[in-house]
Amino acid sequence: MEVLERGQQLEAEGKSIIHLEIGEPDFSTAPHICEAAHMPSMPAIQPTHIVRGYPNSER
Repeated sequence: MEVLERGQQLEAEGKSIIHLEIGEPDFSTAPHICEAAHMPSMPAIQPTHIVRGYPNSER
């Protein structure tokens, strides 16, 4: 809550503050950030391999 109080103090002084310390922001996430968040799950970017373990452990 200390961050919220400081933000409110700065607003009272006339500063423009975007509050991210509590709740949800009032703007959308930029498209390039959303795309980057999905990149690791894309097969072309992050290939997966079948790992069968050590050959002598198979029965």
